[in-house]
Amino acid sequence: MRLPLGPRIPACALAVLVTIAVAPGARAEGPPKDLSRARVLDQQGARAYADGRYSDAIRYFEEAYRLGAPPVELWNIAKCHDRIDQPENAALDLERYLAIPDLPKSDREEAQQMLEGIRKRPSSLTVTSSPDGASVVVDGKALPGKTPVTTPVSPGRHEVSLARAGYATYGTSFEAKYGRAVIVDATLRAADPAASPGKGEAGPSAAPAGSSASAPTERAGPLGLTAVLGIAVPRYGAVSGSAAPALGALGTYRIGGVGGASIAVGAMLGASFQSWQSSGGAVDAATPCGTLRSQNDGIAIDAYGVAAADFRVAPAVRAGALAGFGLAGFSAGQVGGEVFQPSCASRAGVMPAALLGARAEWQVSRSFHLAAFPLLVHLQPSFDGARLTPRDASGLWARFTFAVGGGFDL
Repeated sequence: MRLPLGPRIPACALAVLVTIAVAPGARAEGPPKDLSRARVLDQQGARAYADGRYSDAIRYFEEAYRLGAPPVELWNIAKCHDRIDQPENAALDLERYLAIPDLPKSDREEAQQMLEGIRKRPSSLTVTSSPDGASVVVDGKALPGKTPVTTPVSPGRHEVSLARAGYATYGTSFEAKYGRAVIVDATLRAADPAASPGKGEAGPSAAPAGSSASAPTERAGPLGLTAVLGIAVPRYGAVSGSAAPALGALGTYRIGGVGGASIAVGAMLGASFQSWQSSGGAVDAATPCGTLRSQNDGIAIDAYGVAAADFRVAPAVRAGALAGFGLAGFSAGQVGGEVFQPSCASRAGVMPAALLGARAEWQVSRSFHLAAFPLLVHLQPSFDGARLTPRDASGLWARFTFAVGGGFDL
């Protein structure tokens, strides 16, 4: 149960003062460790809360909970986070509290109400533009006045577009959470007179966000999926390989921006055919299988975690670079030639690998883009069995790829 409230404790602190003695099974993390110390820390946390020292109270309650205080300490911590304007942390604390089984019904209902209240807090949206004086539409509803404007928005994802005479329509999306303020700062670009009727001015109804009347400047969402087809030229240490087809798939998620760059993380998968010359023009053979079959080809398969950055170089074109680390796999039948010591056994292996590359994207529409990878460089150690003579294939292996493709933004 909870201790009686003193005259200094505000009504909103009903959940802060608690006793440490609880029924068996009330704590999900395990048996109490030191109830006497936990009780002292809980009391100090209650005093700090009453004095408005909420950061100190969090430290007391967290340590009390670690030493065996009941789960209600998580609720206390959530209240403190909420008091110091940390609703994200408060929501996490409440979710941890509600995940504990066998909570008193009244406590569970009150904590759920607090969590829903935090999640449903409206945010304040401020829209600015350069130049200002643009009309603003949020989720299909025109706002009164011109930029800069401020309006409340409900939690969740929203679409916003700006229009000003003589400028291309600007569109983007944002997510409102935990009552946090949201700022949309748009740089408007002069409209192409050839793309607009009349005098070439784009008014509020001339081209809604994402229409074909102006080049798209924003993607539909942060998730990008791209498939590519290209040509790969391998290099096995000092041995050159033959150009061959390559396939790839890239998935990225935009996590923000630094300066004028858009930053994304994701993964890239690739596969390419590999081929090389015979050893000195002679037919390779090995004991006990004799003449080797298909000894000069194989398949490379790669998987990377990547980070990417790109810059807008035109209204619908972005260019940048990516880098990643991962694993390179190789599979072949009987091997030989200039790259491997002759062997009757099938060859397979996995090595650590690095990826560096450049890419460019043309945003055809808000949901579709074309992509080009002028150069992708794959680097890895050689696989076991690489030749040392007559030319050394045991050094660093590389593959240089040019690829083009397309994909979707979600």
